[in-house]
Amino acid sequence: MKEDCKSLRRQIKRLNRDISFLKCREQRNQKLNAEKIELRHFFAGVHLFMLRLMQGHVPFRVVAEHLACKVDQEDLRKLYDAALEQPRHLSSRALIIIFHLYGIDNKTTREFLYISRNTVKRNIRKFEDYGVDSLLDNRHKIIRKLEDPKLQEMLLSILHSPPKESGYNRTAWTIKLLKLELEKQGHHVGRNTVSQIVKNAGYRFWKAKEVLTSNDPNYREKLEAITKILSNLKPTERFFSIDEFG
Repeated sequence: MKEDCKSLRRQIKRLNRDISFLKCREQRNQKLNAEKIELRHFFAGVHLFMLRLMQGHVPFRVVAEHLACKVDQEDLRKLYDAALEQPRHLSSRALIIIFHLYGIDNKTTREFLYISRNTVKRNIRKFEDYGVDSLLDNRHKIIRKLEDPKLQEMLLSILHSPPKESGYNRTAWTIKLLKLELEKQGHHVGRNTVSQIVKNAGYRFWKAKEVLTSNDPNYREKLEAITKILSNLKPTERFFSIDEFG
């Protein structure tokens, strides 16, 4: 009988411990859920503030009061105006810095502006190292390789000369060979870029209607002679040539 009582007491103690543990876990879960709700409300408030700032609904004087001890008023004015008035790439730079000064983390900023992590870091580093004027400087426009006139001119110049002049044992150019020749001359471009420049110039490798290259070993000398004649041609003069194989 005594043994049964002892066993029963042990079971009751174990049940009490389990009940206490479950109560603690439930309280902890409730606390975590409450914190999650609070965080969601907080981030919703942060996103709403970011949106209002981006749309110009937060006056400059309010921003100046908030960030007075973090940045010069003149620089802050430049950032604020750029965020509202400049094109997207400059307004994004300004907003990145304003959000950074407010203490908003980089992850929230890049998700809000739909930009990469490296873009956020690069602009913050540029602002800290060189200041606002350098950050918002748009004078040095980056020319895409596809739109680079020097690259286009060089590529078409190569295309109109025989591959043998460049040391290739072929009678016609290919995209791969053109890419290799450009790389030899210091222009590192992709095959798609080369193909697009050739296409934009009106040429097709598979259905060429114009003769782009010549196998004549004296091609360069003849071309220079013809070019010289054409450059000195007077309005009353005409130029014609006879096909030596015709």
